[in-house]
Amino acid sequence: MVALNARVIAKERPMQHRHDPTAPISMFDDLVPGELLLQIAYGVRHAYREAETTVSGLDSPEANDLRPHARRAHVETAIRQASTEHAEANLFTGRNAADNCSHRGIECNGVLLTGSLVDDRTCLPRNAVYRKGYARSRQGVLDFHAAPVNSQALLYAIFAHAPDSQDVTMPAFIDVIFPCHEYRDIVGRIRLLEDRFAADFGRAASATVETVPDIAVPRLRPAAAASTRRGHA
Repeated sequence: MVALNARVIAKERPMQHRHDPTAPISMFDDLVPGELLLQIAYGVRHAYREAETTVSGLDSPEANDLRPHARRAHVETAIRQASTEHAEANLFTGRNAADNCSHRGIECNGVLLTGSLVDDRTCLPRNAVYRKGYARSRQGVLDFHAAPVNSQALLYAIFAHAPDSQDVTMPAFIDVIFPCHEYRDIVGRIRLLEDRFAADFGRAASATVETVPDIAVPRLRPAAAASTRRGHA
């Protein structure tokens, strides 16, 4: 079990679906080519290494300050590069609510993909207005009680990642996660490194699946909890 604490914990729960009880993963797999997903995973892993090249030569305090910015820039670059090599993938650039930071995303056959750093696997990315908007406009297709604002927009997915605690040049995980319509819970997850592409990354799936007990109150991590990651999605 994952210990409950004061940081963000997003409770994972099943979601009702009109068509497929295994949604949203089955819907995602029907619409997003595996080759595109694999390229994004490789790109994110490479971004961690490139970030270290960017900060090399700096003393630790400066390198630690710059590393999250460099990592994010290289992850966003990986998204752009992946979009150029797949006809189904359309790159877009969005802005946050304060209009002071951009983010890249890919739209593929009605699925919207963005990338975000998270604290760990129990966490949704921080509560950004644009992420909540993407979830509200798309995830209704999975829920009996909500309808998507845009009927052409089928699904919103986030590839979430975090640095390894022992080696910051490598991601500890890269997961595709699906927030619920209200952006409170995680309703589906694909573990790319351990499960989907274990053979490509040389990782074995863990026998233990982290879960959060039903008594957990889902919360998004406050901005203060990410003091070293300010402005990073």
